[in-house]
Amino acid sequence: MRHSFYLNFAESLDRRANARIHELTAELLKSPPKGLLDLVPGYRNLLVEFDSSLTSKPKLQKRLETALEAVSLILDSRHLEIPLRYDGEDLAAVASTTGLTIQQVIGLHQQQDYWVYALGFTPGFPFMGELDPRLAVPRRQIPRRHVPAHSVAIAGVQTGIYPLSSPGGWHLIGTALQAVYDPLRAEPFLLRAGDTVRFVASEGKTPPEPRALELLPSEPRFPCLQVEEEGLLDLVMDTGRMLGGRYGLAQSGPLDPLCASLANRLLGNPPAAPLVELTLKGPVLTALEPLVLAFAGYGMVPVVSGEEVRPFSSFLIRPQETLRFRATAHGVRGYLAVAGGFESSGFLNWILWRCFGHLGRPCGKWRSMLRLTQR
Repeated sequence: MRHSFYLNFAESLDRRANARIHELTAELLKSPPKGLLDLVPGYRNLLVEFDSSLTSKPKLQKRLETALEAVSLILDSRHLEIPLRYDGEDLAAVASTTGLTIQQVIGLHQQQDYWVYALGFTPGFPFMGELDPRLAVPRRQIPRRHVPAHSVAIAGVQTGIYPLSSPGGWHLIGTALQAVYDPLRAEPFLLRAGDTVRFVASEGKTPPEPRALELLPSEPRFPCLQVEEEGLLDLVMDTGRMLGGRYGLAQSGPLDPLCASLANRLLGNPPAAPLVELTLKGPVLTALEPLVLAFAGYGMVPVVSGEEVRPFSSFLIRPQETLRFRATAHGVRGYLAVAGGFESSGFLNWILWRCFGHLGRPCGKWRSMLRLTQR
């Protein structure tokens, strides 16, 4: 089971304490302890998430103490300059609230280096400080429903950059002319915690909004299932992104990891082999070739050519046979796996324990239906 605890480093905002948090995180990631699921650094503490079936809180605390003794106290910090067009719709309001002119606000905002305390909220959003006290303004009383991607904003003693369009309650003062997050880049995240940043007033075009990274192929190499009728919410899943919290990423993965794992185990697939999470009703599928599938879950029962298949088992489906799913009163979802796993690419494999790509004999023609979505 998933458990967590906080390791506190300071009672108030402290750049040196924050640096130690990131030093400890880097040290632990050199050789992650067994059972460690994630490390999520914050301003003053470190969230440690673990699997209690593989380790315990006392064991991890001991490992943390040992790692803390080994840190070098020298953080591998970088300094970056980010061009900023000062055109935010709240710029005049900030000037009015602080009693400054717009030019004074711009001058104070770009005159110092900011420490990246953490990434979070959305992927790659940098929480940076500290602002000149003369620029300190409280958060907006009513957050905006939509803040454009690349907006630079301030609140309290913080400044940050919205990587994606999202809601937000900070005051918008400009537009970053360099994207801090782009999943299509070799290095998706421009900044990392512990960096220092200086804004430079510039003019230029706004970067395009980051495009979604499609992980399912448009043309599978070995199509084996055709979708005749879509289900209610059918999502291709892997086991999620372990150790990605420090980038502002959710772990994602299946809502019922035990059933998902069992579906793959029934076929001898690797634990991270992509499979399909079905909700409430499931799709109607036609086999294009002989297939060995497995289903695990309580929300529905597989039906092949009119015959129910025993749940939590593997089964053969022949070419042109139809697979349907009958809902039950015992749950809402189930997991469909195919021998070898569905064909899919991975995202940020370099930060995962268990990387996956084309597993075994990849297959799966999901027409007009499925995208690889990670919650």
